[in-house]
Amino acid sequence: FPLNQTGSKATGTINLVLVAIDFPNFNGVATELTKLDGELKKFDEWLQFQSNGRLKATWQFPKKFFRMPQTAGDYGIVGFDPNTHRQLVSDIVTAADPDINYASVDEMFVYVADSLTDSEPGRNPFDGVLSQFGGTNVSTSEGTIPHVKGSGTVSKQEQYGGIKRTLWALWAHDMLHTIGVEGHNPVESFTLESEDYLNNVASAWNQWLLGWMKDDQIACLDKSGINGMEVDLVPLQSSSPGFRTAIVPITETRAIVVEAHRNTGYGANLG
Repeated sequence: FPLNQTGSKATGTINLVLVAIDFPNFNGVATELTKLDGELKKFDEWLQFQSNGRLKATWQFPKKFFRMPQTAGDYGIVGFDPNTHRQLVSDIVTAADPDINYASVDEMFVYVADSLTDSEPGRNPFDGVLSQFGGTNVSTSEGTIPHVKGSGTVSKQEQYGGIKRTLWALWAHDMLHTIGVEGHNPVESFTLESEDYLNNVASAWNQWLLGWMKDDQIACLDKSGINGMEVDLVPLQSSSPGFRTAIVPITETRAIVVEAHRNTGYGANLG
């Protein structure tokens, strides 16, 4: 069951960047930078819990807004075509260059000022198809950034009658892609990989593939001997000791994976 490891490594240290941007017609304020500080701490707490401390993030976060040279509307439609993202991404990288060392960066997250993302609730303020933007293999004078991702108004979209996607969870979701997790709903329903943000944990299967789950947290069962067997599972939202998943190999390429969830902690929105 190989993990796609063409991106960043899943254990050790991942080098992340966060920059805040605003525009001549949509300005950022200092309280937003304080908010971002809090989101970084929540991200690090989640990563410590989720990876059993096996992956840690180092951050570069200049506590300032970088002003874009054009108004938001001047960038035109930022849509599904990656070409429509390039000017904006290029201007962001250029503006932040004096404050960021781009060498050996694994992923760069971009925060857009609230004045822009709140300007048209439920609508992409760039009048485009996507309420987010980004780029891959972005060239800089200090090296290539494999991934650049801006949340845009997607961070303000509500689901299921008022549940908001949080910034740290958006960053965590995108980081999972960077380190090789490909799943999306319905492949990874009700986990952070699904983009529904009801449940901010990774699936047990992906935790195992990533090397985040300890051997004594996995009950690997022989299908020939499971009749009548009982295994107690610790919910993925809990830090209690015990089995966190039961895996029953069926063939060389198939397995049944069992996991438990509770509406507490990182799954409080499960209801």
